[in-house]
Amino acid sequence: STDPSPLVTPTTCLSTLPLLSTPCLLRLLAKLIGIAIIAASCINKAPVLHNIYSSKSALGLSPTSTYGEVIMYSNAAFYNLRRGNPFTAYGETFMVMVQTVVVVLMIWRYGEEKKGGRTNNVG
Repeated sequence: STDPSPLVTPTTCLSTLPLLSTPCLLRLLAKLIGIAIIAASCINKAPVLHNIYSSKSALGLSPTSTYGEVIMYSNAAFYNLRRGNPFTAYGETFMVMVQTVVVVLMIWRYGEEKKGGRTNNVG
């Protein structure tokens, strides 16, 4: 088992309520920090998404580097998923991957614009 403290289970921690032992408190704190990181990662790409959407242009973004990000994040997320790790261990990576996929879709949608008879390619 990869669990560093297999004797600290939700059942044992709930049985000590309202006072939690130090191992239970540490485990709870770790889970709460993981959830907070996942929640914060949900807005990681928000400025980029907002800028692309509001300007209806993806000029200045490199599709190649964005594709690389998708590969990197999806590799890490699916590795952890396949290993059966808890979502709090890789949720940040998964959420950023989803947002990066949306950036790719927006690059495809707004990546090429015709201005003055010429095409401006992104990247």
